[in-house]
Amino acid sequence: MSLLKHFSPYGHYCLRVLHSFYLATVNNLDDIGTRSTNRIDLEYVFYLPFCKIFSSGDKFHVKFTKIFLMENQEFIRREDLKDDLKKIKGHWDGLTEQERKEYRKNNGYYPPDFTESFTNRVWKKYMRPRECHKNLAADLTQEEHERLIKSLKPMIEEIPEVRQRLQSRE
Repeated sequence: MSLLKHFSPYGHYCLRVLHSFYLATVNNLDDIGTRSTNRIDLEYVFYLPFCKIFSSGDKFHVKFTKIFLMENQEFIRREDLKDDLKKIKGHWDGLTEQERKEYRKNNGYYPPDFTESFTNRVWKKYMRPRECHKNLAADLTQEEHERLIKSLKPMIEEIPEVRQRLQSRE
């Protein structure tokens, strides 16, 4: 096992996840048993090493993913995240257009500094400091806007082709 861990850390991780899942299934552990959707839900756990925040409302994910979270990762229940985002949206909707521009000028896309906000807490923990976000969302001139659109156009035009290639693989 240690050779696999060094040769292929992600392969080792996937093997640990599958092994844990099968052990939980065989032993009929709570919410990790034999539901037909659990095998599909398990595939989301394979993405865990690539994210800082994992959110789900599925009972399987609530229990099973916590086993594999590293110290630099967080789990939040779907409903808690939705409530937090609703509060942020309510705050944003309560601002005038001028207040929004001023906020973006001073904070970029940083969330409001609500102490009880999960989003604000993890943003502070994992993202660059608020000061680094200043002027990131400054208004673009018409020329800058046109250059940005021109640079993005080839990628946007390629999306249907990429989607078609992906669908043909399935």
